[in-house]
Amino acid sequence: MIVSFAKSFQKIYTNLDPTLKKKVNKQIAFLINNPRHPSLKFKKYNKDIYQAYVDRKHRMLGILKGNELKLFDLFNK
Repeated sequence: MIVSFAKSFQKIYTNLDPTLKKKVNKQIAFLINNPRHPSLKFKKYNKDIYQAYVDRKHRMLGILKGNELKLFDLFNK
């Protein structure tokens, strides 16, 4: 899978603490190499938006078009 980042996601990512940033990087690597990895719990959130877990508290949202996921949000559940 190809993963790209909206400016909104980049802004959030820039302000993350190093521990959470490391977790996000790990989960993005899973999205690229194995989107079905169990820790991602990658699933449809609504119409065109998909959700992937970072950890128990944090989720990433993105729009899936073909084989490209454009991440646009990272939030605390």
